[in-house]
Amino acid sequence: MSAKHTPTPWDFTAEPGIGVYVHATDEFTTDVAEMICAGHSDEAVVANARLIAAAPELLEFVMGWLDRQGTDNNYMTSKARSAIAKATGGKA
Repeated sequence: MSAKHTPTPWDFTAEPGIGVYVHATDEFTTDVAEMICAGHSDEAVVANARLIAAAPELLEFVMGWLDRQGTDNNYMTSKARSAIAKATGGKA
């Protein structure tokens, strides 16, 4: 399995009431996403931005963890496969 997203690391800038800007922090600082956050609390805007910025690292971890599980098919591996499919557009 491999993800074809903008390379990591990602970071964010949150401007409550305006938007969230997620960007890759490589040598060029590439924009990844921009979201309008009108109607959300400042705390929710920052929490959403943190989650989005952490997503590639979380995906990499879950994919690596699942690879080490072998052929186990239990609740945790099922949840991991489902999350990976959601993130990559694949099937669980």
